Amino acid sequence: MIKLEIVRLKGKKFSEGTVTCECTGGFGLFAEGYGYLSFKASNERKGVKSPYSNKKKVLQTIIDGGGLVHYNDIDWLQPTN
Repeated sequence: MIKLEIVRLKGKKFSEGTVTCECTGGFGLFAEGYGYLSFKASNERKGVKSPYSNKKKVLQTIIDGGGLVHYNDIDWLQPTN
């Protein structure tokens, strides 16, 4: 089972090729040994990989509900800073 924790994203940068995404606020989900959780479908729609961000309360409901059913549609991102 992947243990998710809520982390502050402000100031984190994520890069792919020549495109960099810098988080200006919000919270995301992080798993030790995996990285920051990002949904593949969202990345394809936006054209850049960035971590899933939401309000802390919303993320806590995901954790309280036992996490995600599967992780097939997840990209795990590593910050560049």
